[in-house]
Amino acid sequence: VIDIFAKEFFLEGLGPSTIVGSAAFNLLIIIAVCIVAIDDGQVRYIKEMSVYMCTASWSVFAYIWLIIILLGISPHVIEVWEGVVTFLFFPLLTLLAWLCDKGYIGGGKSSSKFRVHEDMSAEELAEVYAELRKKHGATLSDDHAARILLAMGQKPRSRAQYHVSASRALFGGKRLNLRRSITSGISQSLSRLSIRKVVPVEEPETPACTFFLPTLTYAVLENCGHVLIKVKRVGNLEIPASVEYTTASGTAMSGDDFNEAAGWLLFEKGQEEKEVEVTINDDDENEDDEYFFFKLIGAKADKLPVGVDSNAMQARIAIIDDDEAGVLSFATIDESDELPIKSDVSDTMALIPVQRRHGACGKVTVKYHTEGDSAICGKDFKHVEGELVFESNEIETVIEIPIMGSSRLEVNDRFRVFLTEPTNGAKLDEKR
Repeated sequence: VIDIFAKEFFLEGLGPSTIVGSAAFNLLIIIAVCIVAIDDGQVRYIKEMSVYMCTASWSVFAYIWLIIILLGISPHVIEVWEGVVTFLFFPLLTLLAWLCDKGYIGGGKSSSKFRVHEDMSAEELAEVYAELRKKHGATLSDDHAARILLAMGQKPRSRAQYHVSASRALFGGKRLNLRRSITSGISQSLSRLSIRKVVPVEEPETPACTFFLPTLTYAVLENCGHVLIKVKRVGNLEIPASVEYTTASGTAMSGDDFNEAAGWLLFEKGQEEKEVEVTINDDDENEDDEYFFFKLIGAKADKLPVGVDSNAMQARIAIIDDDEAGVLSFATIDESDELPIKSDVSDTMALIPVQRRHGACGKVTVKYHTEGDSAICGKDFKHVEGELVFESNEIETVIEIPIMGSSRLEVNDRFRVFLTEPTNGAKLDEKR
């Protein structure tokens, strides 16, 4: 400030040095606090490495940019265009950080396994996976577990929340605004006095009990057979009451993916919770995960008003497909990832086997192409590219590559074959 107003915007070493030194000192303090705050034996990891590298690189570049404009381009003078460019770096940094955070920069978007519950540590995630395997079977894969967690991303509501929701039902399912209620009451009273007429006000009937769904999101494997939907009630449990329910199609279709369920569920005296079983239909098709809905649509009791909580009357059931399309890879490859091919003086045909493991449901395709290395394309072998087709339950096929006999391959001559773009849920084995 002194340099700006007393020396006509000419900055000497004190100002910039103070700024740079202060920032560096703050950085050291922040790092020290982060280190001291972690207890012995605990570890913290950088969750988004690409975002970290982006912001760290820009932090270093900020100091380099100061050196460039203060000592290089225009010594001891900040020109207007330098200030404008410096200001534009702010939105540019924000944009790059956002692209890194979304996965467009730095290795692509993360898989569903690592998008699920990003705030969990590795130990917590392992515990959750263990609980899911107890419920769905020990053979549940990590991919299926991640998809179940992703489908159940909504946090369960607490019992207190349900009591609050039931209480709100007394006021038409809305929050009570005390100020608005008082103002409205005064206005109505004045209006009645002005027209000298008393209009009776109907008090809303208080439900003796309220039905609700304690879990609003379910996720089950396609081969589970059925899913049990819990229905509960709060209020006066000493009266018999019934609640009407039905299912509704989403991406999962009634009759194909699940059996329609509808009817009345009777709660006897003192009964707080019951379950409705909905049948899940399994098939052998590889398809996307699908979902349908379970709804409470009405309630009744003998001579007493009962109701349904409008905030907890519909559950979403996700059906996780367990028909794996398979993992595609080259077969009979040794530890060096090479497949020996016998050559001859005459032209021969090399057969490169491609196998399909860990599932073979549905028709899948994968593209392939060759690429020269020490073996020369057009001289030692013919370039081929195309698409392999695996029919449902087919687990192996071959790629045919012509080997030219005009020049025999030497011991160390080699070329490459690539698999790309698998379809219909199939994956590529990154190691093979």
